[in-house]
Amino acid sequence: MRVNYNSIEKQNTAWAYILFFIWPLLALIVSFKNLGYKYSRVIIILFFGLFGYTFIFNEMSDSYRHAESFKLTATKPFGDFFNIVSGLYSEEGTKPDFVMDLISFIVTRFTDNTKIYFMVLSLILGWMLMVNIKLLLSLYEKNKTAAGIIFIAFLIIIMPPSRILSFRHYLGLLVFVYSLYKYFTEKKLIYLLLLTFSIFIHFGFLMLVGLFYIYKLCGRQNRVYYILIILSFIFYEQSATLLKSYGVGLGGLDKTVRGYTHEKYLERVAGYQNNRNIIINSYARWTTLFMILSLIYHKLRIKNFDKVSEYLYSFLLLFFAFVNFMQGLEAIANRFSVVFQVLSCVFYVHLYSQNNVKIPTVFRQVSLIFLLLNAVVLIRVTFEYTNMLVLVPFVPVSLLVDSDSTILNLIK
Repeated sequence: MRVNYNSIEKQNTAWAYILFFIWPLLALIVSFKNLGYKYSRVIIILFFGLFGYTFIFNEMSDSYRHAESFKLTATKPFGDFFNIVSGLYSEEGTKPDFVMDLISFIVTRFTDNTKIYFMVLSLILGWMLMVNIKLLLSLYEKNKTAAGIIFIAFLIIIMPPSRILSFRHYLGLLVFVYSLYKYFTEKKLIYLLLLTFSIFIHFGFLMLVGLFYIYKLCGRQNRVYYILIILSFIFYEQSATLLKSYGVGLGGLDKTVRGYTHEKYLERVAGYQNNRNIIINSYARWTTLFMILSLIYHKLRIKNFDKVSEYLYSFLLLFFAFVNFMQGLEAIANRFSVVFQVLSCVFYVHLYSQNNVKIPTVFRQVSLIFLLLNAVVLIRVTFEYTNMLVLVPFVPVSLLVDSDSTILNLIK
């Protein structure tokens, strides 16, 4: 008897959507088990949307400012389109990153409900995450290894729905990482343009795009990058002082650096971090150090990578040197260390799928420890903003009932 796999998948798809309607949280858990199927990735995107529709934020978060900006945009006529997307009415003034303002403008033409706005942002973020996951799964299918599973899971954990709190940065991260990998593998101009486009999602990526073009110009100068890494551990305080005082001598980059170093921004970040314990504030630094040390370990252990692994490894060395030089500017270092971590996950999935390499037991065990550390910390952080409504069965309950109680409040 011949099995109709297309019919079975259609049935599974239908049941997945029904389960999401009945109990979104259970559908999410099941979807991670079947991540290779398109319908499972769609369920995860829908859960991101539900999170965005119900999520709770405070006045210290970026989301509060985005909500206020959205309300202001809703009062503006269609004729103010160019003023809105150029940031004329924003707290930051005119700026290159217009994507979020464009989304805001489009949504306000239909509704002034901030819940709908954050739902749209979350759906976009979830979709771009799944685009990256689909790419990694296609690599994993070529050579199914424990490393592939670990680092696909690592990337998912690093990018929980609560990343909507800094939507521009994390959407820019996902676009930058995806286009960088695709450019290294296919060398197509479209991916170079997409990588550069991340600047228009978040102006901070002007620094990373600039770093990429420096790498493109210099090439795989690993010895130079090793020296830069050593120097970054010694002179990071001096580099921070120089950047605060003089910038980098380029108008656009100077504006970006000033955005991360002006007094109001630093006070806001400090206040945000003071409410958290040392583990939550330090886990990203520990994870970044683990990633760079394990990268170098792999290079010492495996003399010859495939070409794309060589590209990724070399760029990651330069990238880490940049992040480490920024340690005196926590706002920059913390944000871009996450980009470094995500790109490292891509490196490992690619390395173990394209090379016949056995994962060392110690590396597997330590990776799992850091994966669990990130899971514990980021789940705890996510609970601060997750409405308890996402736990309850039936989607209509989550959409129609108002609640300002987070999961963390429920646990306390």
